[in-house]
Amino acid sequence: MQNDSQSLSNILGDLTSPEKEIRTAAIEAAKQFGNAAAIPTLKAIAAKDNDAEEQTALLDAADFLSLPGVDLAGQNSKTSRESPPAQTNF
Repeated sequence: MQNDSQSLSNILGDLTSPEKEIRTAAIEAAKQFGNAAAIPTLKAIAAKDNDAEEQTALLDAADFLSLPGVDLAGQNSKTSRESPPAQTNF
């Protein structure tokens, strides 16, 4: 998987594969890709899906991608991350 539009397009295309294993892997890949551009496609497919478990996974992935600071594809996050608190020894 590369961080480019063609890879995202391939992932989104696999969401409609006739094979459940490929669809499941595509849902996880969409989350790992970390691009919010996938949200409309995930929601649209979920709206047409008759499998309740898969529908939930699609919507969960869309919700996950809508969270601020998702940075799983190596892109810079728009939100700042705080450093962990310094440890003190008493």
